[in-house]
Amino acid sequence: MEDNFLSYLEFYNDDFQSELLVFANRFRLKGKSTDLEELKIKLISLLDICNVENFKIQGKLIESYITLFNHFESTGGPDNQSWHAGPFSLIGLNWKFRQSLHVNNDEKEVLDDPELKEEYMEHIKNNLMLMKESA
Repeated sequence: MEDNFLSYLEFYNDDFQSELLVFANRFRLKGKSTDLEELKIKLISLLDICNVENFKIQGKLIESYITLFNHFESTGGPDNQSWHAGPFSLIGLNWKFRQSLHVNNDEKEVLDDPELKEEYMEHIKNNLMLMKESA
């Protein structure tokens, strides 16, 4: 388990975070599906390592975005483009999880912070609402 945790920290490093931010920011600004696809590929690889490490809370958040991206690929997405900021915000929240894991080795401690818990729940709720609206 410890080796996996170190692999997670090595994988989800500053460079990987920067790559995520680049794709998410470009999508936020330009809304290009190619940036969303690249972001999805990166998030799938991060989800894989979260699953190996059994980081269920962070995994659920990432999974909700991958599901949303897949839904929008098949439906064309909502007419409203305000959701484009969501993936960028997700990347920031994921990094907070990563930072907490680096310090505490327990993802549940992130949700002990009421503001972060609210932000987490808001992401999940918004993704569900967006899928419902575009169904």
